[in-house]
Amino acid sequence: MHPIAFILLLLATIAFLLSYMIRGFAILRFSKRYDLGKGWAGFVPVLSEYQLGSIAGNVKIGKMTVRRTGLWMALRPILVAVTAMTISILATTNNAVLIAKLGGSENTHQLLLLMNSLYGWLLTLLAVLYVLMVIYSVFYYMVLSKIFANYHDNSSVTLYVVLSIFVPLVEPFLLFWHSFKKPIYTVSTVVEADYTQEPDLSVE
Repeated sequence: MHPIAFILLLLATIAFLLSYMIRGFAILRFSKRYDLGKGWAGFVPVLSEYQLGSIAGNVKIGKMTVRRTGLWMALRPILVAVTAMTISILATTNNAVLIAKLGGSENTHQLLLLMNSLYGWLLTLLAVLYVLMVIYSVFYYMVLSKIFANYHDNSSVTLYVVLSIFVPLVEPFLLFWHSFKKPIYTVSTVVEADYTQEPDLSVE
């Protein structure tokens, strides 16, 4: 491996691990603040998404209210894993189709028909997964917006969500920063929140 490529890979790995840990500590602090327990879940894949959804509470989408946000959020990394697996199988199937075309015998012709059928099903599945990924991405940032809304007015919330979308690795730092801020409790935020008690603001 070229030294520059190795250095870039090392820096990317360090940045990823740092952001992962910062995000975990942010979820830990939010969990303590809202007495949710299981703050350690912020450091565990899938469970961290569940805990983040639990911190946000119910999310309103138009006239509909999404409840059990944590469970819906926990499906997101699973969806990402299934999508990645489908892409991998699709690539393998494509290679198998190319090899079968080079064979030319009667048996390979039947195999080619089977592979083409499988390839078509995988493409359909991948299209469905991509649509679900888009939907879940929108939902994810609505959850972030709900969390940020406890600390800022609407214009600031929009800014932080846009930064989370377009600036790589900024989201964990924003969550960590907000975990130290004092929530703004207005009538609208109290009505939307699931919390029945004012949070403990003395979290260390």
